[in-house]
Amino acid sequence: MQKLNSWSPLHFLAALGSGGMSVAFLMFLMFWVPHPKRSMPAFEDLAVHAAKGGIGEIVVYVISAIIAFLIVNHFRLMYFNFRQYKMAKADGRIDKLLGTNAHTQLLAMPLASAMSINAFFIAGSLFIPGLWDVAEYLFPLALMGFVGLGYWSLKLYFGFIAEVFHKKSFKKEMNGSLAQMLPAFTFGMIAVGFAATVVFSRNIPLVTVAMVGAIFFLVATALVGLLKLVIGFNDLFEHGATPMALPTLWVLIPTLTVSGIAVLRLDHGLSHTLLNVAPANHLVFLTTIFAFQVFIGLMGFAVMRRMGYFKKLVANEANDINSSPVAFALICPGVALTVMGHFFMHIALVKNGLLVKYSLSYFAMLTPITVLQLLTVWLMFRLVKQQLKGGFKTAPNAAPKAA
Repeated sequence: MQKLNSWSPLHFLAALGSGGMSVAFLMFLMFWVPHPKRSMPAFEDLAVHAAKGGIGEIVVYVISAIIAFLIVNHFRLMYFNFRQYKMAKADGRIDKLLGTNAHTQLLAMPLASAMSINAFFIAGSLFIPGLWDVAEYLFPLALMGFVGLGYWSLKLYFGFIAEVFHKKSFKKEMNGSLAQMLPAFTFGMIAVGFAATVVFSRNIPLVTVAMVGAIFFLVATALVGLLKLVIGFNDLFEHGATPMALPTLWVLIPTLTVSGIAVLRLDHGLSHTLLNVAPANHLVFLTTIFAFQVFIGLMGFAVMRRMGYFKKLVANEANDINSSPVAFALICPGVALTVMGHFFMHIALVKNGLLVKYSLSYFAMLTPITVLQLLTVWLMFRLVKQQLKGGFKTAPNAAPKAA
């Protein structure tokens, strides 16, 4: 592997995108394959569904293969990025970020690492027979993983706050974006990780600890997100938008998705363990989140189109837009809107009898969501090829010493 001088911590978003896209494809199995005994499909559920033959069998094999590929690619990109981080740390590039506006880019590392835990769990559930029989023994390990990631993310964020408050080094005139929302997204991802134990486990002490962790990081997400939105839009109105950072206008979309799913998991899990009540109806909740996301998406699209962002993004020649690591911030909103679109369709509409599953209107609504998903996959691999391909090359051997 060669050192990539253009490498940035934001390149961890490539790994995050690949892992997140595996979750987006999981939605087809989640809502099309019956799994009455579990909160998500497992190997046994896929086997039963595939054994029926027909289109169901094709769906299981094709979607499972895509998920497996994306998970492998996620870990490949995680390895690549940690190697690049090690090299950037060694030559002082990381130290130059500390105390600057770019300091918060380091939170992309625990953000992508949280997706790694999710990817392990998805792969285990779908491809390892009988895993759910021993799942209760695995939940404490996952919980410890998210505790570690929570500590890491807080250490990085509080380090940033301490540095810029002490040195007064934050430059508002260089903050023409919502890039400072990244910590809120990270905290939301950790919250939804904690909430997974709440919904899957039946161990009361474990569920209690996971609940506290999920709520703590949801509060952190809301507090930091609200603060950074106010600061970000104030700077945007005062100084205008930075062209390269335009994708950050959409960072609230994935933040809302992970936070919304965390709330759903908390409600569903606690209703069956600690509270022993029926889960709430989430029609209004999911509709509100999805509407919020669509509005943000349309607003960001209008700004990006006005500033000619997309023309530069898809240009064959390298330029300041498609060569910027910030372009990877486009992947997360595409993934997040796809996932929340499925939740909105199936939990808010189908479950409440407002949309007939597999009807013409059902597939008419699913089509734009799937198109967005496929466009996001295409863009993700295009950006990886444009920006990271050089780093995967084997480093040339050192020249032999003269005798």
